[in-house]
Amino acid sequence: MDTLYLAAVCAVVPGLGRSRIPDLINALGSARAVFEASAATLTATGLCTPRAVQNFISNRDARLPQRLDYFCRHNGVQILAYTGTDYPQSLQNLSDKPLVLYVKGELPQANYALAIVGSRRCTEYGVRAAACFAQAMTREGIPIISGGAKGIDTAAHEACLQAGGTTVAVLGCGLDIVYPSENAKLFARIAEQGALVTEYPPGVPPAAANFPARNRIIVGLSQAVLVAEAGKRSGAVITANIAADEGREVYCVPGNIFDGSSIGCHELIRTGAKLVDMPQDILDDKRSWQQAMNR
Repeated sequence: MDTLYLAAVCAVVPGLGRSRIPDLINALGSARAVFEASAATLTATGLCTPRAVQNFISNRDARLPQRLDYFCRHNGVQILAYTGTDYPQSLQNLSDKPLVLYVKGELPQANYALAIVGSRRCTEYGVRAAACFAQAMTREGIPIISGGAKGIDTAAHEACLQAGGTTVAVLGCGLDIVYPSENAKLFARIAEQGALVTEYPPGVPPAAANFPARNRIIVGLSQAVLVAEAGKRSGAVITANIAADEGREVYCVPGNIFDGSSIGCHELIRTGAKLVDMPQDILDDKRSWQQAMNR
């Protein structure tokens, strides 16, 4: 039950701030105690500004834990708390891990997963590259993580599913919202062969500010990130930079130097990402990674 209260605390916007919540739980004893605390109690912890406390109290709905429970039970959704044994281990070491995850489907149990990301406005070349790598990884039993967006993300998810593999789509909105709408059937298939994941509660729309935060979860669920195609301002570049900061391997597919569709990839390669032009490049690194983990 405390997981529902943790989800409720995180769902109150504007709220107390994600970074403060674990300390508040330690101070007050439980997520339920935090959710139900008075303004005076929250203020007395010394962990929150008066404005944050006022915002939280003003926007809190006492029925929210029950509403979240109803949504999850009627839509086949699990809530995973950062304190739970079922919380993904690969996310535990993330510097800014989500405190709760809403999951529809089953997260893969493999110890190695590859994220494949790239531009929404991609070329046929980028789609082919994403599909080629996704299918090759799938044949080796490697789950594919991506963001469910148009373009490269969709190509990676579809190629994985077609090869009979497991894929995870990390969304920048609540699980009750299908974005982009044309991926409704794809998301249904992903939930059957993998999982849809978000840190956002039901009802949260796909606001632009949600996606950089979403990208860190893509990184956290994977051991390496492949950028299949990315322009200069692509969100995939943000994902790759997060991956590098978090100690994940970053791979990039080189592209056409004349149309600008791979400028982001080329910049990443210049700053340390590995150029890959065949799936075997990643598979060789994965075997070395596995050997190091087994020592």
